[in-house]
Amino acid sequence: MKISITALVLFFNSIFFGQSAFNVMPKEAEKIIFEYERKSNIEVTENGIYADSIVLKIEFPFYKTESKSHPKDSSLVTRFIKLAEFSKDDKEKLGSIIYHSNEITKGEYLEKKNKAKYEVARNHPETKKAFKILNLIYPGSFHYKYEVNYKKGLKEVSYPLTNYVHSFKDVEISIDYIDSLSGTFEVLINNKILLHNSIQLNENLNRYVTFDIFASTKFGVEKTVSIYETIKLTAVTYK
Repeated sequence: MKISITALVLFFNSIFFGQSAFNVMPKEAEKIIFEYERKSNIEVTENGIYADSIVLKIEFPFYKTESKSHPKDSSLVTRFIKLAEFSKDDKEKLGSIIYHSNEITKGEYLEKKNKAKYEVARNHPETKKAFKILNLIYPGSFHYKYEVNYKKGLKEVSYPLTNYVHSFKDVEISIDYIDSLSGTFEVLINNKILLHNSIQLNENLNRYVTFDIFASTKFGVEKTVSIYETIKLTAVTYK
């Protein structure tokens, strides 16, 4: 049985106010270069773990939580678990969640080829900081690439030891629009929990400025927010 959770976390507050000052693509440009930062919404401190209540119920259901203000934003109330209560196995589980949530994606869209190339790096300073606090051995950086061929409708992902090719019909993500620039989309985690994550588009951005394949978008993706992580566009240039 699937459990459906609407994750409009932070959606209707300052996270999505206004439009960022990204420039419109010049008519003569043939290439778009952009970068996204994907960052965990779980905060690890020397005292304990701050996270959304649903995240803690899903991942660490056997720990007692308490309500506390977020250490980086006192206006945001989250749930908290004391670090001293975490078992070694759960520290390793938490480290894995954070490691896979923190990454930088560099993309390049080629207008003439109607193709986008991406390089992803997991080597975030916040991850290293969390591993140090959790007293875990940092596994080192990890890199992989993927390519999106819009003409052929294919996405090819290249990991160090294996490659995968997906057709758009298998991986395309549909958006349930709230208005022309914002909405939600579904993500299935643990094969049973359906999250409805928030997405914000930017009317100044070409629709190919994106980190994933979203169906029928007219504009580029500025930010997505889930209870687990935030993915934010940090840079766009044109050539």
